[in-house]
Amino acid sequence: MIRVSRENSFGFIFLAVIFFIPISEIVSIRLLIVAIVVSLVLVKNAKWRYELVNNGWDLIFYFFVLALGLIYTEDLFNGWSVLEKNLSFIALPLIFSRIKVLDRAALYKICTTFIIGVLTASGICLGYAIWRDVYLNFPNGYYYDEFTAIIDSHPTYMAYYVCFSIIFLLFFLSYELNTSTQRVFIILGILFLSGILMLTAGRSTFVSMLMMSSFFFLKLLYEPSPLKKKFQGISVTILVLIILLLQSPFSQKMFPHFLSGRPFTLSMVKGDSWERLVFWESAMKANTNLAIGVGTGDYSKVMSAYYLAHQPELAEANFNAHNQFIQMLFSNGIIGLAALLLIMIRPILLSARRQNILGMLTFFPFLIYGISEVFLGRFQGIIFFVLLHQIFTKYLNQNAKQFSIKNL
Repeated sequence: MIRVSRENSFGFIFLAVIFFIPISEIVSIRLLIVAIVVSLVLVKNAKWRYELVNNGWDLIFYFFVLALGLIYTEDLFNGWSVLEKNLSFIALPLIFSRIKVLDRAALYKICTTFIIGVLTASGICLGYAIWRDVYLNFPNGYYYDEFTAIIDSHPTYMAYYVCFSIIFLLFFLSYELNTSTQRVFIILGILFLSGILMLTAGRSTFVSMLMMSSFFFLKLLYEPSPLKKKFQGISVTILVLIILLLQSPFSQKMFPHFLSGRPFTLSMVKGDSWERLVFWESAMKANTNLAIGVGTGDYSKVMSAYYLAHQPELAEANFNAHNQFIQMLFSNGIIGLAALLLIMIRPILLSARRQNILGMLTFFPFLIYGISEVFLGRFQGIIFFVLLHQIFTKYLNQNAKQFSIKNL
């Protein structure tokens, strides 16, 4: 009879949470609640308080700043809704504080589970798009929000998931010893996900993917490895194809107005091709207090009022700032912006100090995402960022003496 330990039960539930993040927000939320309860009741770690503070103090501070914004918020219903959506900033550090050891094998298992979830979600979206095209004569199901409608996910967040998956697979192919069979599956996975990335039409992820691909491209050219010499030519060819694909006329047609310099119109907004500067400028001008912002729950109301007064055609849609940094400055002021920069830069600095390439490649794209999107505006983006933050922060803190560029 096989005995299942408490830690194994918790591990299974936790991996299930990670697997379902790209597939179903509802399922992942419910499993996350179960994982929290199980970790608090069944998993024992005498140093959990130290682990919680050591690995998650910046996330807790960020959540505290959001909670502080309720003091001067008039729309408390929306404010509490924002806090509820951001509970992952507390929940995931609590879960990770119960994990005693997070070594390289565990890190790879978590990342691989997430990538399998991304591949599953991508397969579901592509399969549904093909079915609608063949049986319902609906060819537009391959693009943007129609593509991810079946899993009720925003295509931008799906693009974030895909971008991380490609980066991890490229890293594993470049730095880890793997068999010929593994290499074939990794290459096929990279090609498949590159096509999926095109269908999500996320421009910020295109930019970050180009930069990350360039890193691996240069590495393959200037750091040849005898163990991978057989696959080096194939790998370089794949990276060149990815770069050309992302710069193809097809990708540029997705947002023809973005770089055209044409006057801003409502039709461009409805077509999801708008000039971000309009939203950035509106959020900056609508901000009545740079020090503390307009309040955690009032940003939507204040933005709507500004649109009514200055951009009536945008009032109905009530878009956010489409810039994570400006949005945080708008809602929670300078202290909120400082908290945001802290949670974004800390894992990058930790990775740089430990000379951990994967960590730097994982978090650098978030700086790019933050320029054109509010990636912490939905649960999908919040849990994704916090999960990666806790994985790498805990791993880097526990393995401080094991890291160098040479052994990666």
